[in-house]
Amino acid sequence: MRDTVGIHGAPGGSEARKGIGIPKAPLPTGRQDRKDIPLYWGLVNYFRDALIGVAKLSMIGNEQHNPGEPLHWAREKGGDELDAQMRHIFELHGIDIDLVPHSVKNAWRALAVCQLDLEENPWTTSVADTIKLMREQDIAKRKKVKQS
Repeated sequence: MRDTVGIHGAPGGSEARKGIGIPKAPLPTGRQDRKDIPLYWGLVNYFRDALIGVAKLSMIGNEQHNPGEPLHWAREKGGDELDAQMRHIFELHGIDIDLVPHSVKNAWRALAVCQLDLEENPWTTSVADTIKLMREQDIAKRKKVKQS
């Protein structure tokens, strides 16, 4: 089982959260590698309103699916994230019957799919290595075009 942290960083899952922990995503240990993950400037700063919307929806969804329980993602109650996401995409720019924008529900589902995928298939390539590969591929493509 992967290391987990409870909500608010309690090691191994918080008792207040009934032992439900969230997988602990490994942050790199190298100074530059850590700086290459701009959690504030590249996430919160870009998507502030969307993240607030998703957080609000998490509370609403918890009350809908786990009434009276502490906030947690009841993963066993899901499993159809992609189908649900598509339903919200088809109604994008509208408001669902519970007054939550479909765009927010779509974002929650997309994050759920991404989280589950990364738990199964961790992305371990550093930002620097990815950028280096992109540049090498771009250079190779340009050389190919020049030779044509």
